[in-house]
Amino acid sequence: VGLADAGSGPPRLHPCGSTFLADGFTPGAWCSRREWVEVDRPHSPQRGPYPVMVEEGRAYRWCSCGLSADQPWCDDSHEGTGFEPIEFVAPISAEFYMCGCKGSDNKPYCFGNCTGHAARAKDR
Repeated sequence: VGLADAGSGPPRLHPCGSTFLADGFTPGAWCSRREWVEVDRPHSPQRGPYPVMVEEGRAYRWCSCGLSADQPWCDDSHEGTGFEPIEFVAPISAEFYMCGCKGSDNKPYCFGNCTGHAARAKDR
């Protein structure tokens, strides 16, 4: 599929390894290929957690697609991607470590998957 055929829709992975929304993408000078492939995994906005304060009893929506501009919270950027936010109510008021890589084994909380902590914990 060429860029002209990319249209709107789910996030796409450019062969360079960068994830973009299909709308309005113009490859930079570093991009020599002009092909798209569908992705079935979320964008990873950062390696490591987002430390955030949450309030007991308040409902939150954690971004599972990785496209939200308000990380780690959902801003509905997932629409049309097949991803949905994970909703939860904070059980206590405290600092929580929300997954930033979107690959946690304990979503929406950071489990250390992107830093290797999860693998070390499983080996114990």
